[in-house]
Amino acid sequence: MRKPYAIILIAACSASAAFAQTAWKGITPGSSTRTDAERILGAPVRKVSATLSEYRSAGQDDRVYIQFRGDAPVVDRIELSLLSLADRPAIVKALGLPARATASQTNSLGRMEEYFSPALIVLTHDSDAASGITRVGYYSPAIFESLTRDLLPVM
Repeated sequence: MRKPYAIILIAACSASAAFAQTAWKGITPGSSTRTDAERILGAPVRKVSATLSEYRSAGQDDRVYIQFRGDAPVVDRIELSLLSLADRPAIVKALGLPARATASQTNSLGRMEEYFSPALIVLTHDSDAASGITRVGYYSPAIFESLTRDLLPVM
């Protein structure tokens, strides 16, 4: 089942992705800190590891994870984990992303990942490119660069 409220949440909490890195709810990976995240989202509901925390989501069955840089309290990555599939065209439109990703690859779990630069967003599909979206990731410039360094552009 597709969740329209997840798309609305993603769009409402994101800055325009048309020309620059995208923030989520005012949190920008690479420059926002743990203090910023907790001021905006409250205390984490669960600490997964020393660098990864889960925060409360507006969607009852969605999860929000924030990864912090190991050597500093800087946000490196925000992952919105959608427990129900979301419609790719709707998410792309809501985030102001181009129809075509900058690069793509199949991850180790066999799921298609689409990389959008300069927004620094990664959309993860349930399986192949025709399936719905299960994750929306917002990345710091350093992490995004390390992930896309060896990927070929989408033609």
